[in-house]
Amino acid sequence: MTSNETIRIGLMQDWGPGRQITQDFFDALALAFDEALETGLIDRPVQTVLREELAYPLGSDEGVVAAWQDLVDNEGVLGVIGPQVAQANVLVRDLVNEQGVPMLSYCATPEFYGEYCFSLTNGFFPDEMRILIRHLKEKRYGSIGILYDDNQQGHEYLKYCRLASERHAMDIKIEVMSFHELSPKEVTQHLEKIRNAEADALVYLGNANLLKAIGPALKAMNWNPPRFMGVPMIYCHYIGGKEGMALLDGWVGIDQYHEGNLEFAAMLNKFEQRYGRRPIHMYSAMGWDNGRTIAEALHFAPELTPKGLKIGLENVRLLPAAIGAPGNMISFAEYDHRGWKGRYLLLRKVSDGLNLRVE
Repeated sequence: MTSNETIRIGLMQDWGPGRQITQDFFDALALAFDEALETGLIDRPVQTVLREELAYPLGSDEGVVAAWQDLVDNEGVLGVIGPQVAQANVLVRDLVNEQGVPMLSYCATPEFYGEYCFSLTNGFFPDEMRILIRHLKEKRYGSIGILYDDNQQGHEYLKYCRLASERHAMDIKIEVMSFHELSPKEVTQHLEKIRNAEADALVYLGNANLLKAIGPALKAMNWNPPRFMGVPMIYCHYIGGKEGMALLDGWVGIDQYHEGNLEFAAMLNKFEQRYGRRPIHMYSAMGWDNGRTIAEALHFAPELTPKGLKIGLENVRLLPAAIGAPGNMISFAEYDHRGWKGRYLLLRKVSDGLNLRVE
């Protein structure tokens, strides 16, 4: 391969095609690759090959797996960035390891693992539940009522919420399972069960699809409980504008950007200079961190093959991260394929149209 040939990296997007936050991710990724080339970290440009395929419940997990296979079979990629949705990642996991093409996923499930599976997680179900339940205890809530989705994300959240609640003596008054295609009447019936259980706080565990129904239902019930969720606060940016902020008003949830992170601030300055906008949310930071991680791995790769990229990823160490609180780093090793090393998760709350950090 001559130095003017491009390096092809697959890019899987399985939940937000056409959304501004998705474009912010793509643009931050491109910015990181271009900077790596300009500074000499890599000696040839990186070309991303995009596949957008919605995962369940908005689409088909099998479609996501087929799109991954198409990238590997027909596009000659060295590795793949994404996708995110937990269930799709679990389904593609064995193919990734069997076929030896590294995947840098941002799914939150611990069920994505193996020799060629790497992750910079957009949340992480076990850690999210520990953070959330500890916060509830610190605020002197003694009990919770849980509404959870009937999917991989909802069930894993519930599993780890139970463990965290047992560890921190949190009383779970009731667990109510939901499905993403519920009528307003059915959502109200679920919430009535939780209200009748007289829990101190409402906890929603899922992939956010019910949020549009929960808000109006709570309003119609004239019920305004303290409410917490195992859903990244990025959802308010996914919806966008005043509507997104109004939808999540009053909710506390997991987020991954911190105003005091200097790596994130520096990235935003570069992003604004290039694109003319300043996307202050976790997905721009995630795109930047994924791009820099792949570029660093390419620098250390002994050969430009999938196996070479895997070895390169295992040599990424102490790379400053835009995600998380100040001091968060990205490091991998041969048997350590989860990249964040530091405070990569925090709580934020939407209040009166503002996304505020919860200390």
